[in-house]
Amino acid sequence: MDKIIDFKYKGKRYVLKESNLAEIEGVRLDKWGRTILLINKNLSPYKRNLALHRLITGRGLRTLQNKKSYMADSMSNMCPSV
Repeated sequence: MDKIIDFKYKGKRYVLKESNLAEIEGVRLDKWGRTILLINKNLSPYKRNLALHRLITGRGLRTLQNKKSYMADSMSNMCPSV
């Protein structure tokens, strides 16, 4: 069973969990007054520390759009009109 770590950093509450996240390093979600961090468990210790720092600080992260507009943008890029 994977452990879940609950901690505070600079006055904010975080919940950290390692999961098998296919090809991404990590995910950050802000829910219920806490920041939930999911990190890929297959990363090397060095990359894991870099990913954790980026997720905590919020620097250098990509924002996902809602699913419908993201899919529409992806399809328009894959199938441009002639």
